[in-house]
Amino acid sequence: MANNNSGADALIGRILADAQAEADAALADADKEAERIALIAKDERFRIENETAQKTKRLNDAAQEKSRTNAALDSRKYALKVKRALIDEAFALAAERMEQKSDEERSAMIKALLIREAEGGEMIIPAARDEANVKSVLAEVNAALAQSNRAPLTIAPADADITGGFILKAAGYEKNCSFAAVLREVRAAEESAVAGILFER
Repeated sequence: MANNNSGADALIGRILADAQAEADAALADADKEAERIALIAKDERFRIENETAQKTKRLNDAAQEKSRTNAALDSRKYALKVKRALIDEAFALAAERMEQKSDEERSAMIKALLIREAEGGEMIIPAARDEANVKSVLAEVNAALAQSNRAPLTIAPADADITGGFILKAAGYEKNCSFAAVLREVRAAEESAVAGILFER
């Protein structure tokens, strides 16, 4: 009976030992798997942190670039506003000074405008303020036109709705040569130059 009990105890002992060994092996495998998973998790955390940092940097860079672009645009808009205000002031002053010029100075401007703008044969319709000034230079203007084979000009009664200068009228066209129109032409060129300075850099 004792021998039988001893054999049973030995069998139970082997079974328990085998079970313990299998348990230990399973625990060892579990530890290794846990370490492997921990390494994978660490790598994944590093990847996510790195991607987040890069994305944050890209967003920050984009925000900074947008801010710089907006600041540059605002600066140019402000510069344009200031320059336009200066142009407004300059041309308002120029118009005022043109109206204040003496008859001698107005006659000189009218003579230069007539020679530059006339194609020959037109009728001059002067501003009331400059009718006498046109008459005073007409002979010299026609002499200059004759030298370039252009027909002489004639003068009509002063009924042009302008404050200074004249209108040139021919069969197929009218040309506004008032002082105000000349200033508008110069201003348009100046504003184009300002826009070029601001936006073509």
